Amino acid sequence: MYPLYGKIFVAVSFITVLVGVFLMNRSQKSEGIFSSKKIQWILSPILLVIFIVSVVFVLQAKDVKHRREITNLIESKGAVVISIESSRKSLTPFKEWDKGRAKPKDDYFFVTYSLKNQIKTAWFKGDNALYKETPTPEKEKWIFDVQ
Repeated sequence: MYPLYGKIFVAVSFITVLVGVFLMNRSQKSEGIFSSKKIQWILSPILLVIFIVSVVFVLQAKDVKHRREITNLIESKGAVVISIESSRKSLTPFKEWDKGRAKPKDDYFFVTYSLKNQIKTAWFKGDNALYKETPTPEKEKWIFDVQ
């Protein structure tokens, strides 16, 4: 099960690699329009820019996905999100968990929210992968009311 940002990244990466292989093959055979060094010097940076833009898009989409998931769960409890702050694993309660349950490359967030006129806090662990066979269970993503 690929998230949308994973599908887009894989598709753009695949297309970029295919075009790169095609250009290398054409330049070695010196055939057609792509044999010109000028065209190759123009297309190579364009492919690189497309790849970099796709990486930036994936990182941004992943962050938006995590923040939306946080907001949806907090609001489903009847609360209001006050702030969502990104954090490193070493600063979270997840640091004691084994690497199978809380990977260092996952995204970690400190959430402050208001419920019944009380300020509460929580930690959220977002899966940081393009592909994950089984999603992390909800109870392993959250640690609520940590002070």
